[in-house]
Amino acid sequence: MFYNTSSKGLKTGSFFYPGGNVTYQGEAVTLSRKEGVLHNYKDEVEWRANIDTVMKWFTDEGLDLVTLYFGEPDSTGHKYGPESQQRKEMVMQVDRTVGYLRDSIRNSGLESSLNLIIVSDHGMSTVNKTASDLVEFHKIANFTFKDIEFELLDYGPNGMLLPKEGRLEKVYEVLKDAHPRLHVYKKELFPKSFHYANHPRVTPLLMYSDLGYVIHG
Repeated sequence: MFYNTSSKGLKTGSFFYPGGNVTYQGEAVTLSRKEGVLHNYKDEVEWRANIDTVMKWFTDEGLDLVTLYFGEPDSTGHKYGPESQQRKEMVMQVDRTVGYLRDSIRNSGLESSLNLIIVSDHGMSTVNKTASDLVEFHKIANFTFKDIEFELLDYGPNGMLLPKEGRLEKVYEVLKDAHPRLHVYKKELFPKSFHYANHPRVTPLLMYSDLGYVIHG
C-alpha cells in the first residue's frame, strides 16, 4: 500500500503501523513514528495526542495517506480474555477514541475529502481448556506429518496443509471425519462465505475448528 502510493508521487505517513517505517523497493513513507520497545499501548491521552499529530500531517504537511495503529483491544483481550471486564472497558476506550478521530477530521475541515478506513487483524474468542476440547493432530489415527510438505497449524482455530505429491487424497480421507469439532476441506470446496480460498498461495487443504476450540499440531 505504501509502495503503490509513494511510487505515484503521493505523500504517505505511518504512525506506529507495523512495517510502516521500512524501505521497500526504494520507496519509504514521507513521515513515520515507531513505538519503542515495551511501549504502553493503553494510554488514552497518548492516543488522542497521536491523532492530533496525524491530523497535522494532513493539514500542515499535505500527506495523502496515513496509517495509524492502536495495539488495543488486542493486548487486553489476550491478557484477560475477550469476555473480561478489562476488555469491555478497553472496547469503550477504543470507541471514544474513534469518536475523537471522527470529530478531529470534521474539525479540520477534511470530512468531505478524507476517507476513514478502520481495519483489524483478527477476532477473539474464549478457548475451552478441557482435554476433550483440544483438536490434536498428533493423536489422529493414521495421520502422520511425514505425508505433509508444509503445515500452518498451532495458530488458533484454523489451519493449512500442503500434502506431499500424490498424498492429498490420503491425508484428506484421514482428516475429514477425524474430530467432531474439526472441519477439513479441499481448497476448491472451502465455503465461499469465508472469501479466502482463491489465492494461489492458499494450500490444497484448509480447516477450521468450532468456536472455542484450538487446533494443535
